[in-house]
Amino acid sequence: MIETPRLRLRPPRPADAPSLVALMMPTVSQWLSNWPVPFTPGMAEARIAASLDAITAGRSLICVVEHQETFVGWIGGGRLADTDRGRFGYWLGEPWHGRGFMREAAPAYVAALCDRLALRRVEAACQPANRGSALVLAACGLRRVGARAEPAPARGRDELVEVWERAWTRDAPG
Repeated sequence: MIETPRLRLRPPRPADAPSLVALMMPTVSQWLSNWPVPFTPGMAEARIAASLDAITAGRSLICVVEHQETFVGWIGGGRLADTDRGRFGYWLGEPWHGRGFMREAAPAYVAALCDRLALRRVEAACQPANRGSALVLAACGLRRVGARAEPAPARGRDELVEVWERAWTRDAPG
């Protein structure tokens, strides 16, 4: 578990499936490559089960974001193949946008991800029009390093994304 002044990040539980379904709206999904709408209860249950398997295997760190014990979002990532590099992504339900929650949660999460998986570099991507996400990445110390087309299975096409990254060391993040 990771705690910040206003938030708690914890592994997902099967009981989180209804909240996951309720918060995955078109206004959220439009920014996410792997979260389609409609997002069904079966999809939520499968996502949670796969996430728990990846956590148990030590490949990933995946968390529900809670504010005052209410599910408000999701943040997760893991190691890229057999490297010391990782990648992460995140989202908040629309009712929770604009409160600075992800700018608070993401830096603590990235530190935990890099520490637990012994990563030396971490990356993330966001759509060029998603300025809120770019602010979150900057708050994590990531820098924009370019742009590329990446698959967006949620919409069945490739989409242009900005790629951000940061080198990480255990002793001195940077």
